[in-house]
Amino acid sequence: MSIKSVGKIQCSGCKRFFVRDSIFDMHRAGKFKTGKRRCMTDEEMGSLGLSTEKRLVRIWIEGEMHLEEYDVWYSPVARERTRQAFRPLQGDEEEVKSEQAI
Repeated sequence: MSIKSVGKIQCSGCKRFFVRDSIFDMHRAGKFKTGKRRCMTDEEMGSLGLSTEKRLVRIWIEGEMHLEEYDVWYSPVARERTRQAFRPLQGDEEEVKSEQAI
């Protein structure tokens, strides 16, 4: 059984966890120039197409790694795009099989 875990990308403001830096960046609203940056609400993040799932988060305490379960924010669209990019094309797969038979 494999355990899905993520590194610790956590907002120091709202304490939420994120699967990647780009998702963390998406959850911040406001402009740097005005100094009124804030964390979005769950509803605002949901309206951007972000979702949460339970994941084990790697946390280091005094040099020792611990796994703790948290809700982690991710983008289902980005995840599917990544899956599609790494999935072999059907035609390529058949071509590889025929080359191996030769």
